[in-house]
Amino acid sequence: PAWAREAAAFWLRQQGLSATASQVIMCDGAQHGLALSLRAIAEPGDTVLADNVTYQGIAALCRILDLNLVGVHTDDRGMDPQALRQACREHMPRVVFLVSSIQNPTAITLDEERRDELAAVIEEAGVLLIEDDVYRPLLDDSPAPLARRLPEQTLYLTSLSKCVAPGLRIGFMLAPPNLVSDMSTSLRVDCWSISPLPALVATRLIESGKARDLVVVQREELRARQAMLQQAMAGLDVRSSATAPHAWLTLPDVWRDANFCQNCLAN
Repeated sequence: PAWAREAAAFWLRQQGLSATASQVIMCDGAQHGLALSLRAIAEPGDTVLADNVTYQGIAALCRILDLNLVGVHTDDRGMDPQALRQACREHMPRVVFLVSSIQNPTAITLDEERRDELAAVIEEAGVLLIEDDVYRPLLDDSPAPLARRLPEQTLYLTSLSKCVAPGLRIGFMLAPPNLVSDMSTSLRVDCWSISPLPALVATRLIESGKARDLVVVQREELRARQAMLQQAMAGLDVRSSATAPHAWLTLPDVWRDANFCQNCLAN
């Protein structure tokens, strides 16, 4: 509905983007948006680049859609720009996929300089970027989305599920004008349109300001939980941030992930 897209565009502008309702595609959460995006812009056999440790949802989608997912080396600041440049030369990718804020699962947030460097490589290579930015509102402060640097090459995904309410399965995609038609077609093929009821709930929350209030509540709850985590895991190699909903634990060499999980469940 047009009224839902207007509210979504307003929400996206609050994230630092130049968004108009005509560029917004509504979806049933960011995972649905990611599926729509890949179906709209990639064909079987195309290559998708992502962090070498990345969100498991992109791996599952690439398998189903017969896309070649290639990992790019990352360091403590996120994807390595030189490694991305080399991967673009070697693999001629159709898409680069990035979770730019509180990356899932490593919890890395790309800093301003790294975003500039990655944007320069992506622009130079002429590839499309899918920026999954569902966690950004949870941060106390975050650099501008990559989509702001590359508006004509970026499909920007976000949702209210992570930052407002997990039961509210509603997402927003901001597409370059030349991709709006393809994205809309992908949505119609998939489900005609999203359900108007969650769209109405999201619209009322955004227009009333309650969505922003709920973000603050979520942020403070996560801050308390992260403090508990840091206390419980003091002395361990844990990467996270003050308001992240997850953390990345590097296990000592003597542990394997399966054994570690079994021991956690047993205790």
